[in-house]
Amino acid sequence: MVTQMKDVVGRMFTQAGDSFRATMDAGLKMNEQAARLWSDSTQTPNMFDDIHRRGERFTDECMSTMQANLDQWKKGFDAQTQVCLDWWRQAFEAARGGSPADLQARTKDLCDKGVEAIRASTDSLMKGNVRMMERWGDLLTATGAEAPSRRPAGKNAQA
Repeated sequence: MVTQMKDVVGRMFTQAGDSFRATMDAGLKMNEQAARLWSDSTQTPNMFDDIHRRGERFTDECMSTMQANLDQWKKGFDAQTQVCLDWWRQAFEAARGGSPADLQARTKDLCDKGVEAIRASTDSLMKGNVRMMERWGDLLTATGAEAPSRRPAGKNAQA
C-alpha cells in the first residue's frame, strides 16, 4: 500500500510538473509573439489603426473566453467543495463507535476515498488548465496572433 501511495504521489507530482512546464512554455511563447507583433506592426504604414483593430477584436473575444474559464473554474470548485464536505461527514461518521475491526475497515475506506478525491481533484484541475490554455490559444488564433504550438502528449498524458 505504501509503495502504491508513493507511485500515485510520484505520478501526481510528475504530472503537475509537466503541466507547469507546459504552462510556462505557453506563457513564454505568448510573450515572444507579443514582442513580434509589436516589432512587425512598427513596419506597417497603418500600424496604429491595425493595432487598434486587433486590440478591439481581442478585447471583445477575450471577455467571452474569460467568462467561460471563470464558469469552468466555479463549477470545478463547487464540485470539489462538495466532495470535501462529504469526506469530512464520512470521517466523523467513521469515528463513531463500533468494533475495532469495523473502525479499521471504515478508516481504510475513508483513506481510500480521500486519496481518490485528491486524484480526481488534481486530474480535474489539470484538464481544466488544458482546456483553458486551448481557449486562449484559439482566441489568439482568431485574433490574428499565432497560437503556441501544442506539445505532443507525453507518457503521463491521459486521454
